Amino acid sequence: MVRKLFKHEFIAYIRALLPMHLILLGIAALTRFVFMFEKNNDSTIFAIVAVSSVIAFIVACIVCLVLTYFNVITRYYKNMFTHEGYLTLTLPVTNAQHILVKVTSGAVSIMASFIALILGFCIATAGEFTVEFFKALFYLIEKGQILLKGNLVPYLIELAVLIVVAEFSSILLYYACISIGQCTNKNRIITAIGVYFAYYFITQIISTVLIVIIEIVSFTGAFENIITFIYQNPYLCVHLFLIGSIIFTALLGLLYFAVSHFVLKKKLNLE
Repeated sequence: MVRKLFKHEFIAYIRALLPMHLILLGIAALTRFVFMFEKNNDSTIFAIVAVSSVIAFIVACIVCLVLTYFNVITRYYKNMFTHEGYLTLTLPVTNAQHILVKVTSGAVSIMASFIALILGFCIATAGEFTVEFFKALFYLIEKGQILLKGNLVPYLIELAVLIVVAEFSSILLYYACISIGQCTNKNRIITAIGVYFAYYFITQIISTVLIVIIEIVSFTGAFENIITFIYQNPYLCVHLFLIGSIIFTALLGLLYFAVSHFVLKKKLNLE
């Protein structure tokens, strides 16, 4: 049944987002077509058309991302907490599996949209600029491998894992806020938005307090051994920082998952 849920989710996302991706790629191709006439063309009309095509491409990129995140958030809300929830929750699937399917399909759709953006950028800038860009990129990678003593590729792998984990965690945060918002009888959407901003505000306060405490403690010389270790092992410390960030972000994601699961199991109210 979980496979059928995944299939249903991906089909829904394809229907919702594929037209936007095709429009984005079409605008990118149009932008490239316009700039094919750039050489020896200094007319005002060409400048207006060229600028308009670039603006249209940028707007298409923004709209694509906004629609993707909007679909990811609203599908969870509609499927789990509206009248659709009566059907969804009667399926022979656990609440945890429902959340897992939603967050996985949502993360994949977001990644697909970013891939569409990158592909659109490559199409819009195809030609000498793209060639020079990739030459510079490969040159920087080669030099980075030398400067970082072979640590660049492991860094990039760890960074990629961190990005994926952070994407899952951010989606689960939205789900947790929506779930908490459904515990009220009125203005549930407004409550969910309020929960998100309250969470953001509280985390900012906690972060600021921790930074101030660290700054104060640092004047006492308590971090001298740590600073010495960092200077002596800079490459190792970067690995530790990235791995620690992955673990911390994953734990936050598990916390958001637990909140959503608790609401679906103990506090669900579809009225």
